Amino acid sequence: MELVLGFIFSFLSTVGFGIITNVPRRVLFLAGVTGACGWTVYLLTVQVTGNIILQNFLAALT
Repeated sequence: MELVLGFIFSFLSTVGFGIITNVPRRVLFLAGVTGACGWTVYLLTVQVTGNIILQNFLAALT
């Protein structure tokens, strides 16, 4: 349940940030999905490893 809520809220926060910074409307959905996937990868790697550098790297790589 934590992953689903994290995905939804990170999607909304990414879209909200895109709206504030005047990102074109046609890419808002894709930006939201990308941000949500990155946060989900971060949450999954937190459970697997304790290395914060690896967690941030994999989330940014996503």
